[in-house]
Amino acid sequence: MTKIYLKKNEPKQVVKLSDGDLGIMKTIANGKVKKYQFHFENHDHASFFASGKITNGEKVRVESIDGPEEYQLLYQ
Repeated sequence: MTKIYLKKNEPKQVVKLSDGDLGIMKTIANGKVKKYQFHFENHDHASFFASGKITNGEKVRVESIDGPEEYQLLYQ
């Protein structure tokens, strides 16, 4: 499982992964529900969207062409 370290209450930020890679997290307004886009430049990790409130320690499973990957979202 890859851990993603992010800062609470920052709508756009660079995030660090537990394996040393970097990515970008952007908050997208989608009506009343917030949507979060996680994008990784390096193709070692699948980019994904998450909806609703992010909770510390939340696990997200992503299906990609390379197979499933699991992330854990952690606040710094």
